[in-house]
Amino acid sequence: MNFTKFEQYIEQARKHEFEWGKHDCISFVNNCYLSLYNKVLVPEAVNRYTTEFGAMRALVEETGGHYDKLIDRYLQKINPKLAQKGDVVMYATNNYKNEYAVGICVGKDFCAVTSVGLKFINMNDAIYAWKAI
Repeated sequence: MNFTKFEQYIEQARKHEFEWGKHDCISFVNNCYLSLYNKVLVPEAVNRYTTEFGAMRALVEETGGHYDKLIDRYLQKINPKLAQKGDVVMYATNNYKNEYAVGICVGKDFCAVTSVGLKFINMNDAIYAWKAI
């Protein structure tokens, strides 16, 4: 596990604006996982979409539309209260559609890419977590 590379990636990610398929929630998680473990977590999301519609279509094709089922393929679900730095988390976004997104635990907070860029959110808002391995 390379926390130095992980922290450097988080700092770099702060400078990027949201972009479907390049800097969105799942690509951010993939890149964080890559910085920690030298492999992407969800390979079926890499270079698969460039729009919101494409992202939703890909998610529906893969799992019927559920991020948790996608992450369940690769990691073991844990209680969010037990999540540690580098673990993957899911939270409900605050938009009108009541959708979900994923991020990475960085301690007492997790970070996630939102429509306004990288955001740090209290771990109490995580509804699911997965142990990164």
